[in-house]
Amino acid sequence: MTAQTDKKPAITPYLFRKSAQGPADSLIVFFHGANGHPASFEPLADLYAADFPGAAIDMPFIRTFGTETATNQMSDKYKAGQQAHLAKILMRKQEMTRMGKLAERLTTPFINAAMITAWKCTLLPAVMRHVRQRQSETGVPARRTILAGFSLGAGTALYTGLMMKDQVGGVVSYSGGYLGHVYRVAARPPVLFMGEHKERDMYRGGVLDYDAALKRLARIKVPVTVAMYDQEAPHFPGNTIQAPAADHARAFIGNILNR
Repeated sequence: MTAQTDKKPAITPYLFRKSAQGPADSLIVFFHGANGHPASFEPLADLYAADFPGAAIDMPFIRTFGTETATNQMSDKYKAGQQAHLAKILMRKQEMTRMGKLAERLTTPFINAAMITAWKCTLLPAVMRHVRQRQSETGVPARRTILAGFSLGAGTALYTGLMMKDQVGGVVSYSGGYLGHVYRVAARPPVLFMGEHKERDMYRGGVLDYDAALKRLARIKVPVTVAMYDQEAPHFPGNTIQAPAADHARAFIGNILNR
């Protein structure tokens, strides 16, 4: 008798839209962020479908760091929680002693390395299998595939794009992507790297460190376009992606798919 297991897959389908024009000529895969859910980003799927009617659009649920229920990221409760979290981080940094700052500087690289190693061994293979499966189902080649994501999902898209042997057409990173421990890559797709100026300061030294990611991308010779926005910029309905960033991404994706 075979033992039963209730272990759930790391990544599962959620939203998948076939091309509105018959066989798909391109594929856009979007990954949500930590404690997030793809339902929060469905307005982006509507936008992509309108701009790229030949594209198949995929928004999977990543169980490893997602939440089972959709979160309204523009609700007053969510924004208040985010503000409280930010204030706590900034206060901790202000109150930290010189020795505390030194200890954090020395230990953070090891903590980040451990997290990246665990991510590589568990989630990355599942994500790569998912992307290849969607490519096989749609008949879309890697060069016509766009990987995009928000926050930790941005790091997922970026890391996956660098590690897939068949180079994808491009990677769109909204607010995230620590790559301080990436030394060898399988591909160098063009990357659009976006975020808020305030987040750039808040995340410095952590898993989503913008500057560390950009330095590493430069060292491994990945072509990068950087776009930073003010926190006050209007946000896209339903989530925390800013409207200018969504527009910038659409132009970036369009340049790749319309070559």
